[in-house]
Amino acid sequence: MKDFNGKTVVITGAGNGIGRQLCILFAKAGANIVAADIRPDDLAETAGLLAPAVCRSYVLNVSDNEAVEKLAEKVAAQKDGADILINNAGMALGAVKIADMRLEELRTVMDVNFWGEVYCTKAFLPQLLARPEAAIVNMSSIYGITAVAGSAAYCASKFAVRGFSEALRQELRGGPVSLTVVHPGGVRTAIARNAQTPAIHKSGISREKAEKNFENSARTGPLQAAQLIVEAIRAKKPRLLVGSDAKLLDAIARLRPATYDSFMLKHVAEL
Repeated sequence: MKDFNGKTVVITGAGNGIGRQLCILFAKAGANIVAADIRPDDLAETAGLLAPAVCRSYVLNVSDNEAVEKLAEKVAAQKDGADILINNAGMALGAVKIADMRLEELRTVMDVNFWGEVYCTKAFLPQLLARPEAAIVNMSSIYGITAVAGSAAYCASKFAVRGFSEALRQELRGGPVSLTVVHPGGVRTAIARNAQTPAIHKSGISREKAEKNFENSARTGPLQAAQLIVEAIRAKKPRLLVGSDAKLLDAIARLRPATYDSFMLKHVAEL
C-alpha cells in the first residue's frame, strides 16, 4: 500500500507512545484517523495534535469484545469501513515470578495483549477483506520471540499474538489484506509507567526504579518505531524487528533456540 491519502486507519493504544506517533504520521499522509485508547485524557491530547486532520477518537477497552464490535460498526457506517487496522494497545505486568503471580494478573495481561488483538482483528476483518487493498499490523514484541524470567505473562501474551498472526497471514495470502507482525525491542513509551507493578516488589526494586531502568535500557524512540511500521505497511513486510536489541535477541534465538535462556538470564532477565 503506497498511498495513505483518504484511507481510514484504525489505531488502538493511540493515547501515547507508538500509537500517538502513528496517528501523527498517518494524519500527515492525508489519512482519516480512528484513534482508540482506554485513557480519555491521553486520547484527547493525541486528537488535539492532529488538527486539522480528520480524527475520530473513541475511549475503548480492547479486552471488551462488545465494545470493540460496536466500534467496528461505527467505522463501517463511515466511509465504508477501515483500510488499515493497527493493533497497538498493550500492557505489561512488571517483574513478577510465576510463583508470585496471581492468576487474575495473568488473565488481565492476556485479555488486553492477546484477546484485544483477536477481538479487533475479528471485528474489522470483514471490512478489510472488502477493500481492494488493506493492511493489518499486530503488535507482538521481541518477547514474542524470546522469553525472559519475570515476564511470563507478557511473554505468553506476545507469543500468542505471534502464533495467531502468523496463522492468519497464511490464511490471507493471495487476498487484498497484508499482515505485518511487529516485534519491538525496548521502545521509550509509557508501558512501564502504566504496568501493573507494586510500589515495592519482592526483589526490593521500587516501581520508580523499575521505570527508570526501562527508560535507560530502551534504545528506540516511539517516532522511529512508528516510521518503521509505516514503511513496513508500504512494503507489505510480513515481519518487522524494531531496534538493534530486538535484532540481536532474534539472532541469538535463531542460533541457539534451545539454550538462549542462559544469555537472557545473564544479560536481560528482570529478576
